[in-house]
Amino acid sequence: MINWRFGLALALGSQAVNTAQADPHDARVAWAALLRAAHVVVPAGSGCEGDYGQKGPARLGDVLAMQLAYMHAGENAIVGRCDAQGCRVELNRRAGEDVSSARIDFNLRDGRLQTASLRCVITP
Repeated sequence: MINWRFGLALALGSQAVNTAQADPHDARVAWAALLRAAHVVVPAGSGCEGDYGQKGPARLGDVLAMQLAYMHAGENAIVGRCDAQGCRVELNRRAGEDVSSARIDFNLRDGRLQTASLRCVITP
Protein backbone atom coordinates (compact mmCIF):
# COMPACT_ATOMS: atom_id res chain seq x y z
CA MET A 1 0.00 0.00 0.00
CA ILE A 2 1.31 3.43 -0.89
CA ASN A 3 1.88 5.82 2.00
CA TRP A 4 1.39 9.28 0.43
CA ARG A 5 2.91 11.07 3.47
CA PHE A 6 6.32 9.47 3.18
CA GLY A 7 9.19 11.19 1.37
CA LEU A 8 12.81 10.21 0.76
CA ALA A 9 15.81 12.29 -0.23
CA LEU A 10 17.04 11.33 -3.66
CA ALA A 11 20.38 9.61 -3.36
CA LEU A 12 22.12 11.88 -5.86
CA GLY A 13 21.77 15.02 -3.78
CA SER A 14 18.47 16.24 -5.10
CA GLN A 15 15.84 17.87 -2.90
CA ALA A 16 13.67 15.66 -0.71
CA VAL A 17 10.27 14.72 -2.05
CA ASN A 18 7.85 17.07 -0.34
CA THR A 19 4.71 14.98 0.01
CA ALA A 20 3.21 17.40 2.54
CA GLN A 21 2.62 19.89 -0.28
CA ALA A 22 1.96 17.29 -2.99
CA ASP A 23 -1.18 17.91 -5.02
CA PRO A 24 -2.83 14.82 -6.56
CA HIS A 25 -4.17 16.97 -9.43
CA ASP A 26 -0.65 18.08 -10.33
CA ALA A 27 0.54 14.48 -10.15
CA ARG A 28 -2.31 13.36 -12.39
CA VAL A 29 -1.35 15.83 -15.12
CA ALA A 30 2.29 14.70 -15.11
CA TRP A 31 1.40 11.00 -14.93
CA ALA A 32 -1.16 11.29 -17.73
CA ALA A 33 1.53 12.74 -20.01
CA LEU A 34 3.94 9.91 -19.11
CA LEU A 35 1.34 7.20 -19.65
CA ARG A 36 0.33 8.63 -23.03
CA ALA A 37 4.03 8.39 -24.01
CA ALA A 38 4.54 4.80 -22.80
CA HIS A 39 5.32 3.68 -26.38
CA VAL A 40 8.19 6.18 -26.78
CA VAL A 41 11.64 4.62 -27.15
CA VAL A 42 13.96 5.87 -24.41
CA PRO A 43 16.53 8.18 -26.00
CA ALA A 44 20.25 7.44 -25.54
CA GLY A 45 21.90 9.70 -22.98
CA SER A 46 18.65 10.43 -21.12
CA GLY A 47 19.61 8.42 -18.03
CA CYS A 48 16.45 6.35 -18.57
CA GLU A 49 18.02 3.68 -20.74
CA GLY A 50 18.54 0.19 -19.34
CA ASP A 51 17.37 -3.38 -19.29
CA TYR A 52 13.86 -3.52 -17.86
CA GLY A 53 13.13 -7.07 -19.00
CA GLN A 54 11.88 -5.94 -22.39
CA LYS A 55 12.73 -7.33 -25.80
CA GLY A 56 14.29 -4.69 -28.01
CA PRO A 57 14.92 -1.09 -27.06
CA ALA A 58 13.55 0.20 -23.77
CA ARG A 59 10.37 2.23 -23.97
CA LEU A 60 9.13 4.69 -21.39
CA GLY A 61 6.44 2.20 -20.39
CA ASP A 62 9.15 -0.37 -19.56
CA VAL A 63 10.81 2.13 -17.22
CA LEU A 64 7.51 2.94 -15.49
CA ALA A 65 6.50 -0.73 -15.20
CA MET A 66 9.79 -1.67 -13.54
CA GLN A 67 9.68 1.22 -11.09
CA LEU A 68 6.05 0.60 -10.13
CA ALA A 69 6.53 -3.18 -9.83
CA TYR A 70 9.00 -2.71 -6.99
CA MET A 71 6.59 -0.57 -4.96
CA HIS A 72 4.78 -3.66 -3.68
CA ALA A 73 6.13 -3.37 -0.14
CA GLY A 74 7.63 -0.85 2.21
CA GLU A 75 6.98 2.86 2.42
CA ASN A 76 6.43 4.53 -0.93
CA ALA A 77 5.79 7.99 -2.31
CA ILE A 78 4.71 9.03 -5.77
CA VAL A 79 4.55 12.74 -6.54
CA GLY A 80 4.44 14.74 -9.73
CA ARG A 81 3.91 18.20 -11.08
CA CYS A 82 4.11 20.31 -14.21
CA ASP A 83 4.94 24.01 -14.24
CA ALA A 84 6.54 26.57 -16.55
CA GLN A 85 9.93 24.82 -16.25
CA GLY A 86 8.56 21.41 -17.25
CA CYS A 87 7.26 18.28 -15.55
CA ARG A 88 8.72 16.01 -12.90
CA VAL A 89 7.54 12.68 -11.52
CA GLU A 90 9.28 11.10 -8.52
CA LEU A 91 8.87 7.56 -7.24
CA ASN A 92 10.56 6.73 -3.95
CA ARG A 93 10.64 3.43 -2.10
CA ARG A 94 12.03 2.23 1.20
CA ALA A 95 11.65 -1.32 2.45
CA GLY A 96 14.02 -1.84 5.38
CA GLU A 97 17.52 -1.17 4.10
CA ASP A 98 16.37 -1.35 0.47
CA VAL A 99 16.04 2.25 -0.77
CA SER A 100 15.45 3.29 -4.37
CA SER A 101 14.20 6.29 -6.27
CA ALA A 102 13.45 7.45 -9.76
CA ARG A 103 13.06 11.02 -10.93
CA ILE A 104 11.72 11.58 -14.43
CA ASP A 105 11.89 15.10 -15.88
CA PHE A 106 10.38 16.12 -19.22
CA ASN A 107 8.80 18.97 -21.13
CA LEU A 108 5.39 19.10 -22.76
CA ARG A 109 4.31 20.74 -25.99
CA ASP A 110 0.60 20.82 -26.70
CA GLY A 111 0.12 18.32 -23.87
CA ARG A 112 2.55 15.79 -25.36
CA LEU A 113 5.86 14.68 -23.91
CA GLN A 114 8.86 15.97 -25.86
CA THR A 115 11.13 12.95 -26.19
CA ALA A 116 14.35 14.97 -26.48
CA SER A 117 13.65 16.58 -23.09
CA LEU A 118 13.35 13.25 -21.22
CA ARG A 119 15.82 12.90 -18.32
CA CYS A 120 15.94 10.30 -15.56
CA VAL A 121 17.85 9.88 -12.34
CA ILE A 122 17.36 6.30 -11.18
CA THR A 123 19.05 4.95 -8.08
CA PRO A 124 19.18 1.28 -7.15
